[in-house]
Amino acid sequence: MKKFFFLVLVTTLCALMVSEILAAKPQASGYQLRIAAYQDLKKAMEQVETLKKGGAEAYVEKVPIKHKGMWYRISIGHYAGRAEAEAAGRQFKDGGVIEHYVLQRTAGGIAVPGDSSATEAAPDKKEEKMPAADKKAIARQDNKPLAPPPPVTPGKQTTAPQPLPAQPQPALAGVPKGASFESAVQTYKAGQYQDALAKFSDIDQGKLDPADKEKVLRYIADCHYVIGSKGSNRDLLSAVDGYKELLQKYPDSREENVEALYKLARSYVQLKFFYEARREFLKLYTQYPGSPHQAEALFSAADMSYRTRNFNDAILRYREYLAQYPQGPYIQKAYLGIGDAFSQLQQADQADSWYGEARKRWSMEAMGQESILNMGYHYFRNKKYADAVPVLFFYANMYPDGDETRDVLFSIARSFVEIEQYSAAIKLFSHLIERYPDSREAQESAVIMANVGVKKPGLKFPDIPGIQNYREPLRVYNAMLVQSGMGEMTEGLLFQKGYALWKFGRYGEAFESFTAMLTLFPQGRYKEEGIKNLILNINRLVEQYAAQGDFLAIARIYFKTPTDILNRNADTHATLQIGEALYRVGLLFDAKRLLETLLKTMPTGGADTERLLFTLADIENKRGRYDEAERMLQTIPLKGRTDRKLTTAMHVLKGDICLRKGLYAKAVSSYAEALSAGENLDNPAVVYRNYASALQATNAYDAAIANYDKAVNLYLAADKGPPFYPEEILVTSYQGTGECYLRQGKLQEASIVYKKSILGPPDRRQNLWALYDMGKGYVRGNKQAQAEQVFTDLKNKGGEEFWGNIIDYTVKEKAWTERYAKYLR
Repeated sequence: MKKFFFLVLVTTLCALMVSEILAAKPQASGYQLRIAAYQDLKKAMEQVETLKKGGAEAYVEKVPIKHKGMWYRISIGHYAGRAEAEAAGRQFKDGGVIEHYVLQRTAGGIAVPGDSSATEAAPDKKEEKMPAADKKAIARQDNKPLAPPPPVTPGKQTTAPQPLPAQPQPALAGVPKGASFESAVQTYKAGQYQDALAKFSDIDQGKLDPADKEKVLRYIADCHYVIGSKGSNRDLLSAVDGYKELLQKYPDSREENVEALYKLARSYVQLKFFYEARREFLKLYTQYPGSPHQAEALFSAADMSYRTRNFNDAILRYREYLAQYPQGPYIQKAYLGIGDAFSQLQQADQADSWYGEARKRWSMEAMGQESILNMGYHYFRNKKYADAVPVLFFYANMYPDGDETRDVLFSIARSFVEIEQYSAAIKLFSHLIERYPDSREAQESAVIMANVGVKKPGLKFPDIPGIQNYREPLRVYNAMLVQSGMGEMTEGLLFQKGYALWKFGRYGEAFESFTAMLTLFPQGRYKEEGIKNLILNINRLVEQYAAQGDFLAIARIYFKTPTDILNRNADTHATLQIGEALYRVGLLFDAKRLLETLLKTMPTGGADTERLLFTLADIENKRGRYDEAERMLQTIPLKGRTDRKLTTAMHVLKGDICLRKGLYAKAVSSYAEALSAGENLDNPAVVYRNYASALQATNAYDAAIANYDKAVNLYLAADKGPPFYPEEILVTSYQGTGECYLRQGKLQEASIVYKKSILGPPDRRQNLWALYDMGKGYVRGNKQAQAEQVFTDLKNKGGEEFWGNIIDYTVKEKAWTERYAKYLR
């Protein structure tokens, strides 16, 4: 599977790679350095990468070689003149970057036959026209590369390209006489630097004249420098001390101090003392104009500014280098360095411009591993996923075992998701899960596969590794939540789970997931999206529960939603429905607080505003604040009102207020208007019961009895469906009817109705009051025997002294009235 995946990647980019390789050849006339040739493209690319790490502008050309077939030839640079090319070749050779080269003249990008020279012996012109360097490369294809590239720093924020590494240079040509000194020099030249250091250190410097002592000190510093460059920080620190001492004690030795200052700066680089390295490179550039290291010093100063994250200064220095050395060996790296710096400064347009120019000038093979990675991540960070994919794909194919390859593949897969190439994304995520099963990328791949399963379900895939993550997204989220606990992934998992449940129409569960996320992570990265999705679920649930008349469920939503989210973010209509639900279940304080806050944000007028004001008025009515309730009702304009049902409800509320204030005639008028409107009433049985009570208070007993009967019938019919009424409606309607009959002197009818009001256990308090009213009716009708029977029954069932006292009071009240009523007329 692994091999198959990379074969797919190679096939995908094959055409692109070949075109870029063939396009890598410089097109201007001048000179180039021919280095080697390979039949294997991968080995050629490895050699190019090694040369680039050494500071050489290397590239590959696909060329036919006589009797050998097609080869990949490696060349360095393009130089306008022979002298410039030879100087560069010597520099690379002396620096140990290359072992040999052939100087080849080109015209319009084509090699001029017979016009070549080598630093060693030139090849026999009678032989094949393969450069000598090419032949040597063929003979040693399986050998190790010239020098291993330095490791790439892991992560997306990589450093600018490495400049040409310094190599040990011989100390002064002249040496003091003496066998021990000459032996030390010979040992140094033989590359035995540790032994040479010991020999130089054994020389008695006290017997040397100042000039000879200076030579010895320079050799000692050079020995430490060379040994340190192979990995000994202790020797590098000794080299730093030695060069600083030489620069201080011998300021007039200009030529020698150029080398000392250069090696001091390079020592700081290897020690990762980038601020100090930048300082010394700038000294070298400004104080020693015309030195062989001046161009590199300027470029390296820019590089050090980049490494210390002083990106603005890095850009200035890179640009200065481009202006001063338009044909220098670091032109490509300067372009890419400027692009990287602008990317780090989040100036994406500028970075795109410099990266784009670099891609026009050089192929990706010529750019090097680190620069390709920087460029790909730049496009990815700035959401230019279509640009990121080919660059990161190229990196993954060229460096399949690199430290960054796993994250690169993950970034490619994420880019595919963003550009909606879901099939490619799922297959790449599957590869990551198979190849790196215990990695962070594998975990996140599983989650993103689940996300795609929510967003784009139904795609057809074979049974590849991890495909169940796509097919069963909720299972993935639940399993990951158990694993992550309260880890950094928890917030995202709760968000994705909520979103999936929303998509599947499971709004209640989605609500729970979003509220959990916002409670646990009130300032999390998904806060804004989480609030939006929570409100969508609240709207759906409120509408659903309101249609079912399940106001208690709506109240639960209110109490589970994090503080202030409803007032600041919720849909106005949904918030109004929540407030009304709180009011209907008796949570008057919460309803009032929510609706008053909502009222401040609502425009005056409109159906929702009128509903809100009505609800607040009714809340005040239920709290016993009748005058405040009346005042709020008066704020609802009568003219232009279009909601006839609301108008009817307002008449009912006015009737309720008047009934409670004892204004019975006004109550009768308001109820009559409400009932004559012909609109559906929310609780018609309650309205008819209250209307009957108002009529009874105005002595309209027949009309009262008729409306009590309507309330009873509505109550009994409600057994089959909503609205559902409390028993209190039935009992009080029967009792009211009985009271009316008593007032009319119809004792038998009253007795029958009172008996109907006795429901459930005989000792229920409501039933006891019904017995009391029945007995009181017999007393008023002078039915002494029946009254005593009912009162005896009441005392037995009540079992309280209270009932005995109230019965005695009733009997005495009747006797007193009969005796003294004539005096009250």
